[in-house]
Amino acid sequence: MATAYTPILQLALPVTGELQGTWGTVVNDNITSMIEQAIAGLATISTWTAASHTLTTANGTTDEARCAVLECSGAPGAAATVVCPALSKVYVIKNSVTGGYAVTLKTSAGSGISVPNGSTALLYCDGTNVVSGATYMATLSTTQVDILAQGDLR
Repeated sequence: MATAYTPILQLALPVTGELQGTWGTVVNDNITSMIEQAIAGLATISTWTAASHTLTTANGTTDEARCAVLECSGAPGAAATVVCPALSKVYVIKNSVTGGYAVTLKTSAGSGISVPNGSTALLYCDGTNVVSGATYMATLSTTQVDILAQGDLR
């Protein structure tokens, strides 16, 4: 029986006895490195097609969708969309695109959250939609407060 993969993070699930003498490579490359990418990995999104980018996904090898942090850069030319898989996953997304455009993280069929240019957001996919990952803070410290007019996407 061949190696299977987990449905969300696509980590290798070797069957008993399958990888005799080679299990170390599979564990290191297709499990341990993938867990590190999911917890602390950074994917830079800088290529846009019609102001859209679909995150890459792959079984047992590096991909964008597994990364914890998505940094959007480059010039999408309009308000941009990043499409993530419809699987439960937490993302930190930083919008650094040129042109002042917002970037929306969403699933292909679901709703998403728009991140203003120059901002960073904690978001998560609930398996259907992308929603805000921070709606409550017990305390908040800041050195500067900017009051924005409604619709101002600074």
